[in-house]
Amino acid sequence: MKICQLMKEWWESALISIPDLEQREIAFESRQPGNFIRHLHFESEDSLRDVLIKRCAISLYHSVARKTDNRVIRDVVFDIDVKANDWRIAIELALEEAKMLDEVVKEEFGLECQNKFSGFKGFHKYCRV
Repeated sequence: MKICQLMKEWWESALISIPDLEQREIAFESRQPGNFIRHLHFESEDSLRDVLIKRCAISLYHSVARKTDNRVIRDVVFDIDVKANDWRIAIELALEEAKMLDEVVKEEFGLECQNKFSGFKGFHKYCRV
């Protein structure tokens, strides 16, 4: 099966959840790693999904900055990676660290965070300010 067909099936069923999507810059890689398409803006997850399918996107990125009312607001992002000989152990340890950080950030700063798998050895934690 060709890569674009595989990616089409992936994007059709993938949950795309980007808080405040319309206020963020979107970028993605198309077909081959390193082929970035940047500085895009979308009003809805459905319109984003359509472009990802049409352009055979293999990865998706969004800015941590949001523009609203002529102000730029930046979310707080934590990159949680753990090195271990076994990647499964690294992921388990990173997830435990992410859970502990959730508690601290919520209790100390009142921020709600979203964990996303970073695709290799850990998680990115996005905390909306």
